[in-house]
Amino acid sequence: MSSLGKQIRLSRIINQRTGKVFFVTMDHAITRGVLEGIEDIRGMLEKMIA
Repeated sequence: MSSLGKQIRLSRIINQRTGKVFFVTMDHAITRGVLEGIEDIRGMLEKMIA
């Protein structure tokens, strides 16, 4: 992987002003089923970013 390619991809997910990134893992339902509290993923995401 070239350094330029990596830099371009990271710049798409990292806030350029703050240098921060926010990840939400959403693949757990594949092995564990839907986790309690995130049955309504849209509602949960809205709460997290509010």
